Amino acid sequence: MLREFLAKSEAAMAKVFGLHVVELNAGTTPEFFERFVIKQFLPALPLDRTPGVKAYLLKADRERE
Repeated sequence: MLREFLAKSEAAMAKVFGLHVVELNAGTTPEFFERFVIKQFLPALPLDRTPGVKAYLLKADRERE
């Protein structure tokens, strides 16, 4: 039973997600930050040298309490 489980799990690659919550500095607009991430930050990541690694920009509107 353990061998069967290990054989199946070795064939599948686990997925790991990292989530970074960012609070914008005063005076920084969400549009400016989005442009910065898309045009400067993401292109600077070494994604071409790290097979299987992907980067996503997720947007959410969170109300302050």
